[in-house]
Amino acid sequence: MKSDTLDNARYAWLLAEIKRLKLATPGKEISKKTGFSEGAVSNWLNGKRAVTENFVTTFCTAFNLDYAKAAREIEKAVAKEEAQLTQELAIRPARRKEVIILGKNPNQRLTPEQYAQAFGDWPGLPMYNTPITATFVETYRDENIYQPQYYLHDPRFRDCDFGAIITGDSMHSEIRHGDFVACKEITDKRFIVYGDIYYIVASNGLETCKYVNIDPSNPDNLLLVPRNEKLSPSPLPKDMLVRLYKVRGIVRGY
Repeated sequence: MKSDTLDNARYAWLLAEIKRLKLATPGKEISKKTGFSEGAVSNWLNGKRAVTENFVTTFCTAFNLDYAKAAREIEKAVAKEEAQLTQELAIRPARRKEVIILGKNPNQRLTPEQYAQAFGDWPGLPMYNTPITATFVETYRDENIYQPQYYLHDPRFRDCDFGAIITGDSMHSEIRHGDFVACKEITDKRFIVYGDIYYIVASNGLETCKYVNIDPSNPDNLLLVPRNEKLSPSPLPKDMLVRLYKVRGIVRGY
């Protein structure tokens, strides 16, 4: 995002300076004074190429402008645009998730031969009739502790790890109390699709399902945004994130 906003800020600054200088033939005059070709200058003026810092420096020297002041103006414009983009991300609604209406066992009627042909050796997504907690995500693979209630035979969720029940109404009405969510663990926590739904386990004991966005007031935080408009978003320091699961789909519990 930084490079895009910097390009935009330099371009806007250049156009403003050209207007202020009242250049009759900007392309020719700038080319003559800076030493850059008319073609290169034309590309910068028309927004076909990103305005480089080298060009800005040379432009300032050629037209007796204060480069330090220009750099401050550009950086200020970058900060303003990034703040606006961050705010938009923080409030932007995500695309609604795939919802399976009472679709717990859509392929129960398949013969063993048909199932094997369709799914190979994949048993289906294990669906647990238990809320997601830190203890659960650490031990759900141990069948001595947790037994799946059933297996969801839906290839859309073949890359997921498990499905489990959601309690509470913070994500109502997209995810209701008693719905199951199909979850895929994100092992590289640096890559988060902002505006999407995740199940989060934090070092302070927080276990919650929310939209995850950028915190506009602190880049070191994530902003956990509920669907329920009666509840407020909550910041979470990134270094407190222990486990992160992307919610790939929802199975209605009733």
